[in-house]
Amino acid sequence: MPVMMADEAEVPNACAMAIVAPTLATAIAAFIWAIASGGTAAAPFGLLVAFASLVCAFFIAGGHVLLLGLPLFLLLRRFVMPGWLLSGACGLVLGAGPFLLIVEASGNRLDDDLSAALVLGVMGVIGGLGFRWKLCS
Repeated sequence: MPVMMADEAEVPNACAMAIVAPTLATAIAAFIWAIASGGTAAAPFGLLVAFASLVCAFFIAGGHVLLLGLPLFLLLRRFVMPGWLLSGACGLVLGAGPFLLIVEASGNRLDDDLSAALVLGVMGVIGGLGFRWKLCS
């Protein structure tokens, strides 16, 4: 028997939060990085970098949530109500996992792409926790 949620109508909103939260975090981090590396004169460049990061992160997060996260949630909720720890762990795996599989399949060393895997993993954790927060708020 499936475990029932507090309100199953919140699942689409939780998916939207899982897309928006890492997207905004990526854009803010990109803006801070651009300002920190170029000084205050780089503010217009920082805005451009933040906007480009926002657009890219939106499509990456959307693909991860809709193609991987939602089916995993629908599978998991049949057995257990995903808690904070499970949501964060699933976000980490779904954020970095596909990238790590692509790196492994291409034959490249992980050392060269470790920072990208870490960023994707952190963004996955943010998305997973955002999903859980919106689902049970």
